Amino acid sequence: MSLLIPFDKGDVVSYLNDNTNILKTDYRDNGTVITAELNDVDAKRFGKYVLAAE
Repeated sequence: MSLLIPFDKGDVVSYLNDNTNILKTDYRDNGTVITAELNDVDAKRFGKYVLAAE
């Protein structure tokens, strides 16, 4: 799952780094893109950050 986390949500990035399997991290003008393996609870919790397929 790929997530676009705004730069002002550093707590979300920290949580994902500490609690999920990060596959890739990238940086864009509007935030941090994290591709990670999330469990069902975290997928629901962070669903608002899901990056639409490009």
